[in-house]
Parts: sequence; C-alpha cells; structure tokens
Amino acid sequence: MRASAQYYGHRPDAEGTRRYRMGFDGERDEIGKDEVYRHAERGEGDYAYRIVLSPGEDLSGEELKDWTRDVMQGVEEAGGSWMGFVHDDHTDNPHAHVIAFTRERLNRDDFAEMREEGDRSIEFAS
Repeated sequence: MRASAQYYGHRPDAEGTRRYRMGFDGERDEIGKDEVYRHAERGEGDYAYRIVLSPGEDLSGEELKDWTRDVMQGVEEAGGSWMGFVHDDHTDNPHAHVIAFTRERLNRDDFAEMREEGDRSIEFAS
C-alpha cells in the first residue's frame, strides 16, 4: 500500500511535471506524506483496498474531497479508516484515489452503497 500512496501522492500533472499532492481523510484537508506512508504501512484492519472514485462531474479539488468524504462515510461508520488523494490536474476526469482499511471484507452490496451515496451526494451538490 505504501507504493500506491507514493504513486498517488507524486503522480505527474498534465504537463508531465512531478508534483506532490497532500493526502486527506474524513476530518483533515491536508495530511503530509510521512503520515500517509505510515498509515499505508500500518494497515489497521484485516482488509486493504485501493479505490478510485470519480463523480462523473467536473468538481474542484475541495468539492471532490467533500464528495469523497460522503462516499467513504460508510467505511468510517463501520470502523474502517481511509486516506485519499485528489487527482484533478492530469486528466479531464477529476477523481480521487483512496486507500482504505476495514476489519470486515467489503462485498458487492457495500460497493453498490458507496456508488449510491456518491450519486446522492453529487445530486445534492448540483
């Protein structure tokens, strides 16, 4: 998971310039790379997930963070943890990469609920 965190945090922008992106979670807008790497290595949970979340709308970085928080709320409520990275500078499809850890395995229904929450959240934001 650390390698994923490094990739998400250092992906080149549209011009090919490597730039650092701060991580974020449900409460904090900026999490430095050392803490993100520790979280990725520690893996507090029995299951680890790399998730790409895309709202299908052109959201700003802050809006994308808020939308991601809405989508990941169920993971938090179930005792899981996550950290994400906004990627809105190298593609026409703004998205967030999330590293999540859970005690219980997520199943199809859990992912369907995440999609439904994302759809509700984007409708509310529009």
